[in-house]
Formats: sequence, structure tokens, C-alpha cells
Amino acid sequence: YDFASRANGLSLEQALFGSFTIKSFISFLIPLITTKGYAVLGTDMSMANGFFGVLMFGFFVGSLFIPKKPIHRIIILVSFLTLIISVGKQTYLREFLYHYLPMFDSFRFPSSFRLMAILGFILSAGYFLQYQIENYNAARFRKHTIFVFIPIVIILAYIIIDSNRAGFEGLGPFFLSIANADFSINIESIAFVQSLIALITIILFVLVFVFIKSKKARVLL
Repeated sequence: YDFASRANGLSLEQALFGSFTIKSFISFLIPLITTKGYAVLGTDMSMANGFFGVLMFGFFVGSLFIPKKPIHRIIILVSFLTLIISVGKQTYLREFLYHYLPMFDSFRFPSSFRLMAILGFILSAGYFLQYQIENYNAARFRKHTIFVFIPIVIILAYIIIDSNRAGFEGLGPFFLSIANADFSINIESIAFVQSLIALITIILFVLVFVFIKSKKARVLL
């Protein structure tokens, strides 16, 4: 009966069920944190993952600071709007659409909108790389690369320091838990190890672009 009456609309509480909470934004950098679900992020683990690559996330950040074509501006605008919608009851936009736009009272899981946001972020990252290649300037590319990753490095460093109780002793249990598909490991170990891996990845990437001068080699890398 509940499914047969779906055309009558869902309640607001049902429509807001399964959001991509603000706490879930940390999954843009350390995705395995989503295994903690409701306990930490306030949503189901299947609704909490926004990861599309730590380097790609950096390129997206960089795309916000380059000259933009109209289509790029539209993509960024729609991406942020859908991200806000995905947050659900933590912002008013999903509720506003529920009340005032047709069909928005007919489905649950606001988190689904994060997929459109992620797609837009990836396209924006692509625009950033395309801009760097078409307007190649080694010094500027180096500056942009370092600039966009500094905030991410700071965030990751903070997480590592904040979760250092796990330390390197948590490496063994962390990888063992992955091998056994057992994610009962404590959140400090997850945050420490994944932040450390992401930080090393970014540092290696930046070092490559600092020391490798060939445009062709940089593009291939």
C-alpha cells in the first residue's frame, strides 16, 4: 500500500531521509571514514561517500581560481546547488524544493544529488587541467599546483595530528581489517592512515611538478 500510494507524495521526514551530511564532506579526502556511518557521520555509509580522488579534488579547487567560460560557471553553480540539496535537513534548500517544486515530494535520499555534484567537480577539474595545458606556463603551473594543495595538506596534517593516538602502530590493524573486510577498526586508525596516504600522494605529486621540467612528462604523469 505504501508503494501504491507513492503518487500522493511522501512526508517531509521521509523525503529528507538519507542525506549527505556536512560531516560526510570529510569523505572527499578520506573515504573509508564512511564505514562508521550513523555513529560518526549521522547517515548511512552508502549515503556518505563523496570521494573522487584526492588529486582530482585539488584540481577542482584550482578550477575555482582560473578564468572561466560561461559553461564552466554554470557547471560550478549547479554542482554547488546539488551539493547543498544533498545535505538534506542541514540546509533549507531540499525542504524548499519539497514544498514548491513538482515531484520533489516523491523520493527519498537527498544524498543522490551528491553524484551530480561530484560529476560537476570532476568536469571542473578537467577544465583546470585543460587550461594549464592550453596556456602552459611552467612557473604559473607550479605556483597553481602548490597553491591549491596547501589547504588540503593543512587539513590532512591536522587530521594526522588529531588522530595520532593511533600512530604507526595502527598501520598493521588497519591493513588487516581491509584484508578481512572488517571495518570495526577504530576511527582514529582510519583517519590517521588514510590521511597519511593522501598526504604522501600529494607531496609526491607536487615534487614531481617541481622537479620535472618537461611539459610532455608532466602531462603523462
